Amino acid sequence: MRWLALVVVAAASTALVIGAGWPRRAVAAGSGDPRSATTAVSGMTTSQFDQAYHYQTSQGFMNDVQTIWKGGDGYYHFLYLRNARYRHDGDGTEWYHVKTRDFVHYTDVGVSIPKFNGVWQWMATGSVITNESGFFADLPRTALVAYFTSYIDGVQRQFVAYSRDEGRTFLPYRDTAVMSAPDAETNARDPYVTYDARSKTLVMYLVEGDRIGTYESADGVGFHHVGATMLDDGALADLGLEDGDLGLIECPNLKTLRDPRTGETKSILFFGANGYRYGQTTGTYYMVGDLDGHHVFVPEQRPSRVDDGSDYYGANVMQNGDTLLTSLAWMGNWGYSDKPISDDYGPVYKLGSLSLAHHLTLAGKPGDYSLVNTIIEPKALYQGAVAGISRAPGVATRCST
Repeated sequence: MRWLALVVVAAASTALVIGAGWPRRAVAAGSGDPRSATTAVSGMTTSQFDQAYHYQTSQGFMNDVQTIWKGGDGYYHFLYLRNARYRHDGDGTEWYHVKTRDFVHYTDVGVSIPKFNGVWQWMATGSVITNESGFFADLPRTALVAYFTSYIDGVQRQFVAYSRDEGRTFLPYRDTAVMSAPDAETNARDPYVTYDARSKTLVMYLVEGDRIGTYESADGVGFHHVGATMLDDGALADLGLEDGDLGLIECPNLKTLRDPRTGETKSILFFGANGYRYGQTTGTYYMVGDLDGHHVFVPEQRPSRVDDGSDYYGANVMQNGDTLLTSLAWMGNWGYSDKPISDDYGPVYKLGSLSLAHHLTLAGKPGDYSLVNTIIEPKALYQGAVAGISRAPGVATRCST
């Protein structure tokens, strides 16, 4: 999908050029020195580098996308990690809520899960499930339940919270962590949680260094280890990925897709990784395979990238029926996104954008499947700015490794 990735990157660059031509945020009258405190605060919301047709955080810094779901209000909802005072306080991220009807026009809802609430501190990635199964008997079936990582004294711990108002606000489900890494040096984070109706259990996929651990729970609080998907050098080399090294693993997600031509349904494991050994940056990878009897993912094919561009990381994926997935990602990577951009008055602290939405379908043949990737183009926002760059509508492009 390299040529399509180039389209996305080119479009993003054009948006930055457009933003640079817009009026800058005004400095309060009488503020005197343009480097005054007023200017410093306005730098967190400056519009100088705004994206023209990618959603961008209204203030501070954004990165990983959290769960995407379809609400009863007809909107698609998702959350992302945001630090509203990035590089001023430097105190970590919370979960921010956004909704959209078409993945083109977006509306801010607000902070859904605040940080430093007396139970958890700042939050990293996690996932949200609905209680439509009634698994949590003490919550209504309309409730949403979130699992996420918080760093407590440097130790990665998993917390659970719930929402009774369609994700606008979340409260602690319990006042202590439900799982914890043994020490500050051990990775145990970014829980992806799903409900299995056949076994009536919750299943958690947790990043643990070079593996994704699988855990089961009968009550949503106590989890026990049942296995792991190894993503170390040896396991990936066995799948044909040369030396196998994909660096730091993050943000696991597991979905299923049915190929309408073969009728076969496969499990798809998504995760964030680094392609630096293969001439690529950080990105979102997927592997095709199946689950064993304990919900452990067993890969059948080597990892491939969802998008060959450098800016499709911290992604999340929504199940849209048995033949279609919808994905959004953070349009950035840690090679540069934690560095400030500068305007005439100094650093600008409004950093991070959302990728265009991707529709993913499965194609190929047994043992050799790949994702076909169609981008939802924001044509209503183009305004002629990218003439000659956008591709024809409805053209699906196969991802390549």
